[in-house]
Amino acid sequence: MRRRIKTTEVVVVKAAILKKQGGRCALCEIPVTLVQACLDHNHSSGLIRGVLCRNCNGIEGKVANLANRAKRTSTTKDWLGRLILYWIKHETDQTGLYHPLHKTDDEKRLLRNKRARQRRAEQKAASA
Repeated sequence: MRRRIKTTEVVVVKAAILKKQGGRCALCEIPVTLVQACLDHNHSSGLIRGVLCRNCNGIEGKVANLANRAKRTSTTKDWLGRLILYWIKHETDQTGLYHPLHKTDDEKRLLRNKRARQRRAEQKAASA
């Protein structure tokens, strides 16, 4: 039987759901305290889904909104499913090409070292 909980029941319901979830966020699975926990609900239906940490609760809402914008003619869930399949497919190289702005770890390290040398030279010149 579905029923709307009272504002005064939020903490009790949140505690019960959090206990069922083993004291962990339903998405990232980190341990979460009752104070840190958010009672997650579907904004369309109002149904409570579970307990999330603040980080996952905020991100879930943003992802849902962005996916809703991106879906075009399909559903949000279809679009998100295709996104996950796209990521899985592209875990292995499909094109053999790198984006022109991409830097390898070695290139990033060399750039950091170059900037550090420049800062040290500027500090040395300023103190002379």
